[in-house]
Amino acid sequence: MNSTMFLERSNVNRVTPEQAEALARTFGVVASEEPHLMPLIRSLLYTPLPPDWSYDGAVFTNAVTGETTEEHPARNYFGQAIDDERERHLLEGNLHMGSALPDSNSQESTNAVAMPPPQSWVEFYGPDDTKYYHDFVTGEERQKPPEVLHLPPVAAVRGEAAAA
Repeated sequence: MNSTMFLERSNVNRVTPEQAEALARTFGVVASEEPHLMPLIRSLLYTPLPPDWSYDGAVFTNAVTGETTEEHPARNYFGQAIDDERERHLLEGNLHMGSALPDSNSQESTNAVAMPPPQSWVEFYGPDDTKYYHDFVTGEERQKPPEVLHLPPVAAVRGEAAAA
């Protein structure tokens, strides 16, 4: 099995949390430890092929250059995006931690800044196209969106017009 999954257009709504976790592992991402990266992982599963690329079920081929690869042509892009997001997340965490440091001139006790929990909920669709949400930290699934969900809908990821 190649290390990057690719979904045929007809199966684009059939991404499962298990598929996303398997793909995450190929990037060195453990979903329960870095759940904030899972929307990027899910996005790769929904990313259409660039122009001139085709997929025969085993190999991606560029019709213009003749290049072939077992990896989705967007894999390097997403690998860099994952690295960038890891760095951003680390810097953001350090900024929050820095704001909780005691002021050496202050008599007050230190009040730690509460950091929001990492984004761990990701939107998926079941076999009957019913939308549900999966938490990669707890494994919980629900049909109603969690209060803390900062994720573009699948239609936006696929480039479809959002219903007004």
